[in-house]
Amino acid sequence: MEIHSPEHPIRSLRDLLTHIATVTCGILIALGLEQLVERHHNHVLAAHAREDFGAELAENRTRVEAALASDKTIAAWLDANIAYGDGRLKHARATQDPTLEKTPTRLFLVLPSSAWDVGLATQAVNQLDFAEARALSRAYNRQATLNGLEAVAREQWLSVARWQGSDTDKLSDAELVDLLRDLRVADAYAYTLAGLEASVLENYAKATASLVAR
Repeated sequence: MEIHSPEHPIRSLRDLLTHIATVTCGILIALGLEQLVERHHNHVLAAHAREDFGAELAENRTRVEAALASDKTIAAWLDANIAYGDGRLKHARATQDPTLEKTPTRLFLVLPSSAWDVGLATQAVNQLDFAEARALSRAYNRQATLNGLEAVAREQWLSVARWQGSDTDKLSDAELVDLLRDLRVADAYAYTLAGLEASVLENYAKATASLVAR
């Protein structure tokens, strides 16, 4: 914005005040227009961010729901195998369920946070209401915790998977003790993951509700 000198010489106080008033009005109008443009830009930025958050949370929710169902199945399978192994070690009569011989498919989550990363990089998160930003922050922080635990659980599951194809009825007591140790650790992870996944789903629901409320 440029401020030009008056076209005619200022010969009186009235001319001076008129010029000052004209310049002041011009400045105020320019600033007002600039604020309107900035406000519109921020509104559009926030709208795009809300759309991205909603889409990503919906996709991640579907993944977590599938993983939660998988972890519950895994936990039940591990519990049954642990009970069978304990019975064997106690020299009790233990019959293995044929379905336990095959290791079930294990789903491992890697939940993206692209919308959150972009929202922080573009400062779109700053244009959201405090309640929205807080709910989204909690959801993505809990999601990051789940991703970290999933990475550790994946390594532990490999310890269980190495026993696949073994005839458990022919394992020695020492081998059975090793197997049971791996199963119990995997079982603890399965239950912990299931609890964390349920918590993540709750945080997703709250974050989504805060966006819908807009």
